Amino acid sequence: MNLLSRLGLVIDAFRGKAAAGPGAVVVTGAVSPGQKTAQWSGDQAEQVKHLKHWVYVAIRAIRDRVAAAKLNLTAQKGAEWVAINDHPFLDVLDFVNPVHTRWDLWAGTVEFLELTGNAYWYIASDRLGVPREIWPLHSQRVKVIPDKARIVGGYEYSTGKSGKKPVTFEPDEVVHFKYPNPTNYFYGWSPLQAAAEAVDAHEEMLSAQTQAFRHGVQPPKMVFTTPNVISDEKVLERLANRLNEKYAGTDNAQKIMVAHGGLEPKPLCLTPQEMDFLDSKRSSRDEILAIFGTPASVVGISEDSNRAVADAMERTFTRNTVMPKLALIAGAIQQNLLQHYPAKLRCAFEPQVPEDREQIRADATAAFDRGALTVDELRETLTAKAPTGDDTRYTPANLLPVDADRDDGAAEPDEDE
Repeated sequence: MNLLSRLGLVIDAFRGKAAAGPGAVVVTGAVSPGQKTAQWSGDQAEQVKHLKHWVYVAIRAIRDRVAAAKLNLTAQKGAEWVAINDHPFLDVLDFVNPVHTRWDLWAGTVEFLELTGNAYWYIASDRLGVPREIWPLHSQRVKVIPDKARIVGGYEYSTGKSGKKPVTFEPDEVVHFKYPNPTNYFYGWSPLQAAAEAVDAHEEMLSAQTQAFRHGVQPPKMVFTTPNVISDEKVLERLANRLNEKYAGTDNAQKIMVAHGGLEPKPLCLTPQEMDFLDSKRSSRDEILAIFGTPASVVGISEDSNRAVADAMERTFTRNTVMPKLALIAGAIQQNLLQHYPAKLRCAFEPQVPEDREQIRADATAAFDRGALTVDELRETLTAKAPTGDDTRYTPANLLPVDADRDDGAAEPDEDE
């Protein structure tokens, strides 16, 4: 199959002509033995369906920061590494392919990494072997082909269309990004898989809550009981239908219920289990965010958070979550993509950790008080305004030389001296 034919199949998949099913990849060994919950965690086709609620919120925070990062390229010239601003590799990143933009490429890569632990780029090269386009592949449709000699013999990409054979790629045609996986050598282990039980618990609680509001009877603050046994099934059925008709659903919540015939009123309140249900949702949310490495303040949750705490969490999130992922992506690009070019190249993302402005202000003010900074230097540090030409330095009036009070017996100089 030639290059144009393979590209045609890939483009068909991105245009929505490929349906889920035959192309789904089940990662062998990804499910722990004896695991009863979160059975979907070993199926990549099911993993991508969980991009919702707090999983989406956590991945969005990571995705947006990675997509905004700048990748720098350097080349070796003699004993030095020199920055390069004009290179075919940079051109490919600026024009990824006719369908995807640069932002789409980075964002999709991060989403697949966080959901499945794997992300794949198909590199379309010209006749000279120079990469001209990058096509991000749906990771749930990619299968690694093991090889005894080369370890990885290639990759299969299934379009999911009946009658269409999988597209086969050579190992050097695909850049495979993956997280470490202690259970499988060929596929990565994603944060979503690590959070599978918490995700399942949260989705079950959301489902139960939705069903309760949609179909449940909304009683008033008082319920009525009777010691009599109602044995007539028709009476019970008629009573149940009447309750559902008048009190079921959110629109009928808190309506007054009138009962008679020996019914006794009793107060109704939340049980300890129901009260714990609300706390459990918050607990599962925090667990999901923690596994993805996204602090609550980063995703817009302002509980017990002020500006100083939010700034500190943003720096922690960037340093401990975003930067390691950028290093992983840059490493895979350098090893598997830059080798297509004759020159010896390196790539790395620019540091993204925000400055601690409060600490910078405190240090600048302390330096100014000691006379280490001029008025202009302090103004520039605090306000980023242009200098005005004021090079004055100030020191506290009570500062004296260390030996100012030492009496060495020297005679006082005359007035003329």
